[in-house]
Order: sequence, then structure tokens, then C-alpha cells
Amino acid sequence: MDSQAVANLAIASLLLIALAAGKGEIQSQLHDFNQQQAIETAHQTAQRRYTDGCIVVKSFATGKHATLLEGQPVYDPSNASVFPAGVLVCDVFGNTAILQNRPIRFDWQSPAGFQYHRGDVLPLVSDIAYTGSPPSPIDEDRYGYLGRTSSVGGNPP
Repeated sequence: MDSQAVANLAIASLLLIALAAGKGEIQSQLHDFNQQQAIETAHQTAQRRYTDGCIVVKSFATGKHATLLEGQPVYDPSNASVFPAGVLVCDVFGNTAILQNRPIRFDWQSPAGFQYHRGDVLPLVSDIAYTGSPPSPIDEDRYGYLGRTSSVGGNPP
């Protein structure tokens, strides 16, 4: 191999090493960009849910503001039944969600005395999105109670 071929091989090797080293940095920057895009999308989704009108959640036990929790039902205060799937729910802390039919993980009893068992499908808090800051003002005339009131068989919520 002549000296020109050796020089070309050395340059090609250095380029490959530089590309391999830069690949990790490029992947890291792409990951950061994708995370930022996901945060912005969630923020826009949450803002839209507040604008469209969501049911503000309160604690059943205290009647005070509550934080949305994934997998919890939200009760209609007028009849203690679970709000139906598709209802938008929110809290005063900037979290929003949609009620979606999901299997419950524990046996429990509703405020109206209905017994539910693990695996039963109910509308539960799903797809939580955060606005980035609490909205103001919130229509608190439309509210629902978050969570279950008692467990059957002593299972935790």
C-alpha cells in the first residue's frame, strides 16, 4: 500500500470515529427535542380541555380540591354515579384528563353503594395532560368527586 492509500485510510478511519462519537450526541439532542415536543403537545391538550369545559375534581371525603389520579373514577355529585367515558375532567393545579373505559384493579364500593370487582370496566381517569401552570379562572360550578369511598375486602385504592 502506498503512502497516499495509507493517508486516505487514516482519514477515513478518523471520520468513522468522529461519526461514531457524534452519533451519541445527535441521539441525545433528538431525544431532548422529542421530549420537549411531547411536553408542548400535552400542554396544548390540557389548555384545550380547560377551554372546552372540564369537570373540576374534588375529594369525596373532604369536598376540597383534589389532584387527578390515573385510574380513579369521578362521581357525579347529583346521583353518586360514575361520570361516563369521554367526559373531560380537570383539577385546579393544571392537570386535565379524559375518562376512558378501563378495568379496575381492586374491588370497591361507590358512594351510591354499587359494588365493583377487580376487572370490571368503568370510566376512569386516563391520559393526564398538564398545562404547565394552574389555569385561572376555573368554572367550579361543574365538579365531580374523585376516587372511591370504600374498598371491599380491605384493598387499598
